[in-house]
Amino acid sequence: KNNAISFIGTLADGFTFKAKQKEINYRVYNGSSKANTYFDADIIEKIVINLLSNALKYTPKKGVIICTISIKEGKLLFTVKNSGKGLSKEEIASIFERFYQVNENTKGVGIGLALVKELVTLHKGFITVESTPNEWTTFTVTLPVQKENFNKNELIDLTATNIWNTKLSTDNLDLQE
Repeated sequence: KNNAISFIGTLADGFTFKAKQKEINYRVYNGSSKANTYFDADIIEKIVINLLSNALKYTPKKGVIICTISIKEGKLLFTVKNSGKGLSKEEIASIFERFYQVNENTKGVGIGLALVKELVTLHKGFITVESTPNEWTTFTVTLPVQKENFNKNELIDLTATNIWNTKLSTDNLDLQE
């Protein structure tokens, strides 16, 4: 339970320096929702970092990346749109397959987008991709973020468990130098 917009916004802000280095016009638009949402932070972090890393990798110098984060009708919408070469219909059809790479000369092993799709599905959401060759490519992630979207056993209240405030007692430990 947290604010998904500010969480993703913080992650997205971490890409500003790299975008400036590549002379990319990088913009992040955060929605205005202050509502607490339910999401798996580890999953969201992997999705966001992977999609933004890919956008930086495939956007040419002087290109544009637009990241949009909003909550609509109880769903998180996270969109990454970047200028560049784009994807053909054939590439779009294969883009989420493991080990698929658009360009064999590119560094990587081709599991990033396959992992993103699996993580999105695990979080009960979906991902779409649209592309106009030599113009734009847009990835949109839609995830449910309301409490009622999850079973009781899928929810963990970290504040109730106090896992961050647990003290380790060394009274019974045999510490050797």
